[in-house]
Amino acid sequence: MKLFTRQLQPSPEMKERVTAVERIVGYDFVDKTLLQEALTHPSSCRPYSYQRLELLGDSALNHAVTKYLFCDSRKFNEDEITNRRKDTVSNPNLARIGARLRLYDYLLRHNTPDLDDQVAKFTEGVIKGKDMTGSPGYKVLADVVESVAAAVYVDLNYDLDELWKILKPLLDLEKSDCLMKTRESDSMLGYIASLLYTLGAKAYRVIISLLVFCLRGMILLVIVCVWAKLSDCFAK
Repeated sequence: MKLFTRQLQPSPEMKERVTAVERIVGYDFVDKTLLQEALTHPSSCRPYSYQRLELLGDSALNHAVTKYLFCDSRKFNEDEITNRRKDTVSNPNLARIGARLRLYDYLLRHNTPDLDDQVAKFTEGVIKGKDMTGSPGYKVLADVVESVAAAVYVDLNYDLDELWKILKPLLDLEKSDCLMKTRESDSMLGYIASLLYTLGAKAYRVIISLLVFCLRGMILLVIVCVWAKLSDCFAK
């Protein structure tokens, strides 16, 4: 059952911002003042800002992603759940999502030229596919994503499953999978390097010799295939 039985409208100055973000998120708020609060920066000199919601959003996102990964058919172990959750709800990743959704454009703020410039540069880098981890301005983008998530969560009467249905399409879960595969690959390479170091130079030379042998075999196979094709052509 909903907590609210009537539409609670935002202030006139926030109406367009709220409506735009509702379209972006794909959710029509019952209490639209929740989204108004989520889109209010501390610099706006209002008696409220997104900071309280941001705190709740951080917790709700962690819980929702943890539950999703725990119930996944791939049966991730505790380390995999931890790493995948970190990749999904880390501030850098949430900032990339915020930049992609252009949420900062709808944030009510006052006299923040430096922050505006930092966010603009971060967003431009994200759009161009650059790694902007650690760049100035990313924190506020992550904060807005968390505060909007919390606003949805509260409006849904704290229904985590419904929250996940709305947020899942917005979160970059494929990127989390890619990061996990990269981490596993790096881990395997590190293991091989450690093993070679332990075995010593002699084992290293043996493995290099095997690799060279395999490479020569592949080259020879290619030559044979090409020669066979050419022979067929000449025969015709």
